[in-house]
Amino acid sequence: MWREINSDQFVVLYTASHISLAEEISETYLQPIKGELDKYSIAFSSSIYTPITIRIYPSETEYYCLNALAPLINSEDSHSHIGTREIALIANVINRSPMTWDAQAINAIRHEIAVLFGEQISSGKAPPGLLQGLGGYFENPEDTYHDRYQEAERIDQPDRGWQRLWEEDIPASDALVLLQQTSTVAYLIDVFGWGKFVNFLEKIAEYHGYRQSLLEVYGVNLQDLQSHWMQYFPVYVDARWQANVIHNYDLSQYRQLISQGAYTDAAQKLEQAIPLIKLFGREEKILEAESLLSRAEIGIKAGILALESRQAILSLDYSLGYRKAEEALSLYRQLDDSRRIGEVETYINLSTEVLTLREELDLLRGVGSPLDPIRTQRIVAIGRRLNELGDSEGANQVQIALLLLGSGLQVVVQTITVIGLMVCVYLIWRRIVFVRKGLSSKVKLL
Repeated sequence: MWREINSDQFVVLYTASHISLAEEISETYLQPIKGELDKYSIAFSSSIYTPITIRIYPSETEYYCLNALAPLINSEDSHSHIGTREIALIANVINRSPMTWDAQAINAIRHEIAVLFGEQISSGKAPPGLLQGLGGYFENPEDTYHDRYQEAERIDQPDRGWQRLWEEDIPASDALVLLQQTSTVAYLIDVFGWGKFVNFLEKIAEYHGYRQSLLEVYGVNLQDLQSHWMQYFPVYVDARWQANVIHNYDLSQYRQLISQGAYTDAAQKLEQAIPLIKLFGREEKILEAESLLSRAEIGIKAGILALESRQAILSLDYSLGYRKAEEALSLYRQLDDSRRIGEVETYINLSTEVLTLREELDLLRGVGSPLDPIRTQRIVAIGRRLNELGDSEGANQVQIALLLLGSGLQVVVQTITVIGLMVCVYLIWRRIVFVRKGLSSKVKLL
């Protein structure tokens, strides 16, 4: 006869002889898991059926007798699952080593909850080894990795491919196999992201096999993915096992992208990652991720300003080009990114020189004599330099200034000519008058 302990998210079923174990599970191990269950639902974008049943079977014999299609376990396995709503615990294995169970209990429950999510999202079509790998990934590796795998033979390469790892129903107590199964899930999440992995599980529900789902979601066939995973595996067993989007989100890839100046790529990936980091990460991890996103956004803004400065200069709007370049330079210095500072400073120097020459031209046009050769030579020099700098508008202004100077010079010459003619006429008139007066005097003497 089954007895039960009820809560809003879990129902613990047990027989009379295992009441103390049931109470311990309910009071000690389920409390921290209850806070995580809602987070799992957000991460998977799916709500699991609740309450989840945790059934304590006296031994593996009852486990098999009551569940004809139960996943394979052996005499060392303390937990498994049935369908999409039941976690199975094996009492005689737990009681055989209570200290070991106490160290593993929370991660065992996490493991099976993740498997239940995988079963539900894939409509029960996900292969058993893939689900075991998912369960292994949800365990906190800092708690389980060394204890579980220290006795497993150290291998540089996996001893089987994805088909065997995923399709064969192998007990989770086979540490070497579980290590490889978990690494396949870690590879897909590490390389392609958590969102695509969830999408992969969803696609399995739509298709008859996981191969087509892999190709649909990742754009790569099983053989190529497996080949890349085999290169990833030595890195994983060496230290990469510590990177885990649930328990220890690795931000190094975003730091690297930012250090390389790939600000847009970093920002896009961080925007996808931060909701998950906020869901599971510690405060310092969240703050670091937000700080990296802020730096990436500053880098994007600096790049946009640099582009706008160049476009303004090409449009001969040197004042705007100067302002945009100054803003970009300030942001790049804030990021301590020297890669584009030389380019931006070129825009600043070019704009400054053009604006200075234009200002000098305006001054020369407003003062001085059109007969001043030094002034004319300087205007010609300004036009030559503006033309070299690509300022066609400024060069045109120089041409206009020179034309005006020519017109002014012509007016001066014409004025001088007229005055000269007038003087000549006056002198001729005076001469005529003088001659006439002289003739009159001579007539009178006669």
